[in-house]
Amino acid sequence: MLAKPTRSPLLIALSLALASAAAATAGCGSSSSPSGGFDTGGSAAVGSGGSPAPGTGGKSASGGATGTGGGQPAGTGGAPQASGGSPGSPGSASGGSPGSGGAAATGTGGSDAGAGGQAVTASGGTGVGGKPGGGTGGAPVGAGGKGGPVTHNELILYDDAGGRLLYVNNANPSANWTNMSGSGRDMQLIGGGKVMLGKSDGWDEYLLSTGAKSGGVHGIAGTQTVHRMADGNTICATAGAGGIVLKMVDATGQVKSMITYAGFNYVRMARPTAAGTFMVAADTVAFEGDATGKVLSQATIPGGRHTWKAMRLANGNFAVTSGYGATLLVYDSTWKLLQTMGGKNQPNAAAIAPEFYADFHLMPNGNFFVVNSQADRTMDNSIQLLEYDPSGALVWQQKQPTGVHSLEEAIVLDGLDTTKLYIEPEGMLIPAP
Repeated sequence: MLAKPTRSPLLIALSLALASAAAATAGCGSSSSPSGGFDTGGSAAVGSGGSPAPGTGGKSASGGATGTGGGQPAGTGGAPQASGGSPGSPGSASGGSPGSGGAAATGTGGSDAGAGGQAVTASGGTGVGGKPGGGTGGAPVGAGGKGGPVTHNELILYDDAGGRLLYVNNANPSANWTNMSGSGRDMQLIGGGKVMLGKSDGWDEYLLSTGAKSGGVHGIAGTQTVHRMADGNTICATAGAGGIVLKMVDATGQVKSMITYAGFNYVRMARPTAAGTFMVAADTVAFEGDATGKVLSQATIPGGRHTWKAMRLANGNFAVTSGYGATLLVYDSTWKLLQTMGGKNQPNAAAIAPEFYADFHLMPNGNFFVVNSQADRTMDNSIQLLEYDPSGALVWQQKQPTGVHSLEEAIVLDGLDTTKLYIEPEGMLIPAP
């Protein structure tokens, strides 16, 4: 994982501002993404809402050990080690108005660092110490959601509308970069400090440290999705009159084998499972197939159109993002629907602006990290990075960087060893054996 330099209050303040842009619409297309306008948009402005500064207003700097001291950055408003209230106050009181009694929205001692500077980050729901979605410490969209201390510092994102990769470091915005990668689809950590982006005829590879292109394979016409397997071969999925074809391509670009699922003419993500089968998203349908091309089971996805990704989880359940249905759906092993997360009737839907649920990952804590793509709509008023707990409650959210209109893929890098290939045979990213 990339180095995380220590944040300063100035860096925190720089990560707060988000701009809005005009709205325009376009449909979700077929070969390079939900459809394809190329938008240079903004560059590497940091997505707000991530990585509040732990301990701000707490032990080492501001307002004294009791976590008080006003709302100015670095604890101004109270001399170091000065008291100003009993331990933890005014942290539990949401910091006052806004940011624990100070004018600055970074209010120490009751902001995102929790009461008295304790290591409780981004808790408290919708922006402690300020307006919902604003206020203290970290997240203009209220990182932490309803629940506990969910934070994410480092992410790699793919913006389809702008045709670009973005590295976002909420803790150290100066490390952010943007690469104009052009249109693509599907993204994976492939080891060696690199990320792979699927292209319409294969894939490209980029260094996570700088965003520089470092390699790739081309010549696999009609590629819709790519995924490197533990054996080193890469799935390139294509679709047409002959069905969905999963081509197993080696590092030189040679097709080693193929699996054809007849009767389908549209494909998004394809993923191998721990059982040796394949989960495939096929427009209004998600299915599990074997290595001979036999469809073992399938379901029509409620509201699904351009269904994006289907995964078999460790407990045998299936999880599917429905594309334009703007939901993440959980089924049992017989495709009985158990749960619907997100959707246009979810709490705070007006602020989230759910349009198209694309990539998702099962997180180590059991939560679902989901990308709410805007399907090439050029608006900045949406929230495109979401996390739901197993009950379906939204527990974290982060607005995309300014000018980034249509994220499709996102990976949280925190805790991952980017020198290794990561696969997801049961929904969660794990190093390949």
